[in-house]
Amino acid sequence: MDSIYGSYGPALQAALEDIIGRIRAYSDDIKAKTGEAAYEHLIYRIKSEGSMREKCDRKGLPQTAYSALHDIRDAIGIRIVRGDERIDITPLPGIFTNIPAKEYELLAPLGAKAFVEEERKKMIYLEPERFTDAPEEVWNRYFFSEEPDGYFKDAHMDFSVILPLAEMAEDGEWKKSGLEQVKNYILRQL
Repeated sequence: MDSIYGSYGPALQAALEDIIGRIRAYSDDIKAKTGEAAYEHLIYRIKSEGSMREKCDRKGLPQTAYSALHDIRDAIGIRIVRGDERIDITPLPGIFTNIPAKEYELLAPLGAKAFVEEERKKMIYLEPERFTDAPEEVWNRYFFSEEPDGYFKDAHMDFSVILPLAEMAEDGEWKKSGLEQVKNYILRQL
């Protein structure tokens, strides 16, 4: 019987080895800097032929490489078991500062704009066929609807307040803010 992964078996193995190599290199780098590895255990596998065939059957899919690698998303499995967490005491970044009410009023529209742009990026990632290069009318239908937002079942962020606030960023009043670190941080989000 041919492999469930077809001719992609070697590429699957190479991809796994590449990913594991990168994870190990990252851990080695962290260990060199801190004396501690980035994880305690690294467990990985390519799903066995039998297990993948059984999963195809359970899902009512044909036992093909396409089913195994496109319809089913766990041909490669990686589990990273981290150790105990610890917090190094370090100064907070400059964006964590007291923001007086006047500065907040100046920066709120820019922050709202960054939030809206992040939502756009998320939805392009989650639904590229719908949102990549979508006109504003498509975005407005999404922003002002009650459809799920992709994070939680049946949950949706209400943009009816935040969109008008984000649009106020275009007037440039935020440029008057004296909180340069905060302003630059928000601008980097855009």
